[in-house]
Amino acid sequence: MYVNSLPSKTVLSDLVEQTLAVLDTEPEMLRPADASGMPGGLLYLKSFAPDVPAVLVPDLHGRTGFFDEILSFVLPEDFYGKTPGKRLTVAQALDLKKLYLVCLGDGFHTEVVSRERWKQAYEQWKAGNIRSAAMLGEMSDSLGLMQRVMNCKCRWPRYFHFLKGNHENILNESAHGNLAFGKYTYEGELVRSFMLDVYGESLLNRYAHFEHRLPLFVWAANFLASHAQPLCMFSKDDVINGLKDEAVVLGLTWTDNDEAQKDSVALMLKSFLPDRPDALYFGGHRFISGTYRLKANGKYVQLHNPDKHCITLIRTYRPFNPDTDIYDTSASAGTNLLQE
Repeated sequence: MYVNSLPSKTVLSDLVEQTLAVLDTEPEMLRPADASGMPGGLLYLKSFAPDVPAVLVPDLHGRTGFFDEILSFVLPEDFYGKTPGKRLTVAQALDLKKLYLVCLGDGFHTEVVSRERWKQAYEQWKAGNIRSAAMLGEMSDSLGLMQRVMNCKCRWPRYFHFLKGNHENILNESAHGNLAFGKYTYEGELVRSFMLDVYGESLLNRYAHFEHRLPLFVWAANFLASHAQPLCMFSKDDVINGLKDEAVVLGLTWTDNDEAQKDSVALMLKSFLPDRPDALYFGGHRFISGTYRLKANGKYVQLHNPDKHCITLIRTYRPFNPDTDIYDTSASAGTNLLQE
């Protein structure tokens, strides 16, 4: 049971180091090594365990309740085949190594319902109070979410994955493929200032290192995924070495609607999954109003609706259908969500 409260400096530091130890020692079959010999930007599910189905989670943005619902979500009877089978929760399936749970990034910076809280935090920050009640609430949500993420990565290191999104930028830097962030106020700078004030420079930088070690791109047996729509065609080598290439990080985490080069999705699907004409590319990043939005001639599925608790189930034995395979985790046993 989690309660959203700020972790102590010791607790957060220990968890960051434990998670870094997992990320830095992921096997070559799962995270092919880049030119420096470290696990690269490619998450190679197709090689590691291609017959394992996947659940994709869109942008989380501090939604701890949503995350808890996901772990207790009861998978449908037909998830593993046409014949009804024993129904497992997501957590149980992870324990049995029968499921990939892939989060598409963006853990920090709560959205929509927190707009007024961000404004209050900003006014207090300008007055010299970075530890205002509004900012304490915001950081409890964001760090509470990321504590859950890191604990899951340590518990299920080969089957739970969290991709880098554009909000994985604790330093609020405009470097390493990141851009400083502000939407309602100056959220990126408020978070950096809070982390520096409460946890200190050393832990701030170690947390940034954790963000820099997150994978960028998923190559599975029947789908591709990244936080954002790919800006252009990236090759396997581009992605593997992408953690040290600003253009690749930026091009897989920051692409705006209608900014991607023509056929970038089609070219990547053709390159990575040439024998799967039914394969799709999934991402989040930009708001949608329904349960999904199809782009790139129907080959790119955009998933991020901050007002819904939607997860996407990708079976291995049949093609994905967006009208039947997106579920609402807030329903007790899971409910299909149809396009609005």
